[in-house]
Amino acid sequence: MSDNQMLVLNRADLESLGLTWAEIIDVLDDAFSQKARGLVQNPPKPKVASREDAFINAMPAYLGGSDRIGIKWVAGYEQNHTKGLPYIYGAVIMNDAETGRPMALLDGGWITEMRTPG
Repeated sequence: MSDNQMLVLNRADLESLGLTWAEIIDVLDDAFSQKARGLVQNPPKPKVASREDAFINAMPAYLGGSDRIGIKWVAGYEQNHTKGLPYIYGAVIMNDAETGRPMALLDGGWITEMRTPG
């Protein structure tokens, strides 16, 4: 992949990675540790609503300890269940922290539908 191409990972791509809950928890633990050390920028998420029972939030974050930056664009539409659709849809864009170049676009809704441990 050249420096000018963006990696695009859909749900099937992400599921094929075979991430375990232990791996996911390790990443979350690292992010919370960085936040506790004051290394995270995570401003309040702005919200827009095209329907009374719906929302779309922009959720930017910078993890200074690992020099990672990105944004999740997440939509919750309560009426989707009546249409046989998921309540939550999302997309994540990861940027190069040094240049701002978008590096990857990921399906941001897949993790919300994973089965929880237990």
